[in-house]
Amino acid sequence: MSTFVLVPGAGGNASYWRELVAELERRGHEAIPVFSHGRAHELEGDEVDRSWTAHYGSSPLSWGDVVMYRLDPSWMVGYASTRDELLAERGVTL
Repeated sequence: MSTFVLVPGAGGNASYWRELVAELERRGHEAIPVFSHGRAHELEGDEVDRSWTAHYGSSPLSWGDVVMYRLDPSWMVGYASTRDELLAERGVTL
């Protein structure tokens, strides 16, 4: 089993992931969609490109119209459809 944290793009919200969450859970994975609010800052420069190129094997800037951002969240909310089970697995009681 794997855990997936799903973060939507700018202006998105956690409900966008509803169908994917259902499919991941059907396959035995854990999915935690996140809604966040904050400021996005465009990432630029050779260091960013080198880091991403090392990770993905090619420069994201060569993939077409790509702009990379860093999110500085002021708050984030995670949603778990099976909250009680998730907390119990981790030994958390309310």
